[in-house]
Amino acid sequence: MKPRVFLLTTFVLLSTLACNLPFASPAEELTPTASPLVLATSLPTIAATQPSASSLPPPTTIPNQLPSATPEVQATVPPPAAPPVELHNPYAVVLVADNDVLNARRLPGSTHPVVGTLPPDATGLELTGKDAIVGDDRWVEIRLPTGGSGWVNAYYLTEQVASAAFCADPRLGQLVVNLRQAMLDGDGQLLSSLVSPTHGLDLLYLRTGNTANYSAAEASWIFQSDYVMDWGVHPASGLNVTGTFRETALPDLIDVMASTFQTQCNNPDLGGGNYVYTWPMQYRNINYLVLHKPGPPGNELAWRTWIAGIEYVAGQPYLFSLVHLFWEP
Repeated sequence: MKPRVFLLTTFVLLSTLACNLPFASPAEELTPTASPLVLATSLPTIAATQPSASSLPPPTTIPNQLPSATPEVQATVPPPAAPPVELHNPYAVVLVADNDVLNARRLPGSTHPVVGTLPPDATGLELTGKDAIVGDDRWVEIRLPTGGSGWVNAYYLTEQVASAAFCADPRLGQLVVNLRQAMLDGDGQLLSSLVSPTHGLDLLYLRTGNTANYSAAEASWIFQSDYVMDWGVHPASGLNVTGTFRETALPDLIDVMASTFQTQCNNPDLGGGNYVYTWPMQYRNINYLVLHKPGPPGNELAWRTWIAGIEYVAGQPYLFSLVHLFWEP
């Protein structure tokens, strides 16, 4: 398994913004079907606020049918997610590279013998209800597809939601409204309430670049952070793109969120790009919404798209990832 490198967070968060994660960070090895449904999103313009800069710890860096129209409603902050106390079977594997597997162990912990392996796109997994904390990691017992049971690191599991059920979830319209307002207002508290309490938010500014991962708590200060991220090599200039979230990714998020963008479910085929974008294997069991701003007449190549991966935690949809796409020469 390719390692996920976590940068140390030294900023002391207020207890009211603390994130109650049901799963711990990994220490173990470890698509949805496209829907033709289209949502044309037309929302009132909300003026973005410019937050004051402050010195804050960096995010974790990783090297390499919907309503016919979104209702014009006020963004609301949902209550913080409580740790799941019931099973939400089935589950699916997530965040495992395409050349890796998720190991199932005889007992919880990475030192125990492997009794089975699961591919990175495995689905239909059932938890028995047994779990254990080993170090900083949560382990859960699953029923193996080949028979018997085994223990896996819960970080590499996500609640499985069928594409049709996802695209018909009426709560997604409000999630998009809230995401839009959080970006335009620079509202970290609102954004934090949308981020997956299990896996945080993966932000990929360049599709072949580096990914920043923000926990739900870290997302609350993302608009004020002065941490300079190495986002990777720009496909046009060939130069490394570095900068804070506020000065690099946020303007392009606002560019889409302030427009009359189109929304599509589980289908990234928008924009007329000169490349074929494939949802990454490690995200294969995560459903997504495509937020697409078409290029203006006469400049059709000036389109921009953000793909929002959505994860379900205790049956509730949360923001899992944001991937930036645009025309590349």
